[in-house]
Amino acid sequence: GDNGEINQNTNKHISWSFRERKKFFDIVTYTGTGANAQISHDLGSTPGVIIVKKYSAGVKDWYVYHRNLTADYYLELNETTAQRANNYSGTAWNGEPTSTYFTLGDGGTNGNGASYVAYLFAHHDGDGVFGPDENQDIIKCGNYTGNGSSTGPEIDLGWEPQWILTKSSSDSYNWQIYDDMRGIVTGGDDAWLEPNTNDAEASSLNWLDLTPTGFAIKSSLAAVNKSGDNYVYIAIR
Repeated sequence: GDNGEINQNTNKHISWSFRERKKFFDIVTYTGTGANAQISHDLGSTPGVIIVKKYSAGVKDWYVYHRNLTADYYLELNETTAQRANNYSGTAWNGEPTSTYFTLGDGGTNGNGASYVAYLFAHHDGDGVFGPDENQDIIKCGNYTGNGSSTGPEIDLGWEPQWILTKSSSDSYNWQIYDDMRGIVTGGDDAWLEPNTNDAEASSLNWLDLTPTGFAIKSSLAAVNKSGDNYVYIAIR
């Protein structure tokens, strides 16, 4: 259509498409109950990340479960805040997800009568089912600890990623999205977007380098590498 947010004349746009496939990605919609609940899913494995958004009337945040957050804590994809336990009237989660369901608390992920969509991403650890022999990993939801140096942590995924999402769970810093289509330059400036802002793409800093087995942090800036902070990520092959 002619909406400027997706088709502004002469502007550049980026989209990421995820196949709804067992042990990779699943989409679930549900109606909130206002009380602790279990929601079934068809991911076929225990989710590494779950992103939930209310889509009926009333403004609510994007709630993010990540396997490397403190139990029952969450991040907000539209905010800079560090991980937190409580939201609005209650909690977002009520226990760890399983290969068949995820658990809701009584807060912003589960308002009584409200409609929600959940996006579930798998986590592989030598148990992926992709590639010609159906034995390859293609997605990891992990974490690293910052060291505050331009020679930052090197994350071993076992393969080279093409899409990376990162966020400090310890402090209030922006989310960062990188992909090889827009450019992750070895030893040079990388293109990044911040899903919690409406800012245009920027590309004036060397945040990270791709490696044949993962990625290496190349900045001492707090958004990706404050000493002692915990950073969570999704990386897709």
